[in-house]
Amino acid sequence: MTRSRPDFYAFWADGNPPEKSDSSLYFTNKDGNHVWRLPAKMDGEFSKPDVVW
Repeated sequence: MTRSRPDFYAFWADGNPPEKSDSSLYFTNKDGNHVWRLPAKMDGEFSKPDVVW
């Protein structure tokens, strides 16, 4: 059984599936009351996500 972390519960992407388009990657906590977006470009091994909501 895989257990999720409460601060990294769901992960998804946006964009236009039928066409080539820019896309962002998002994640949320278990309660769904915070959403973060991963940076489009990461300059190193680690980068701080943007707070979206």
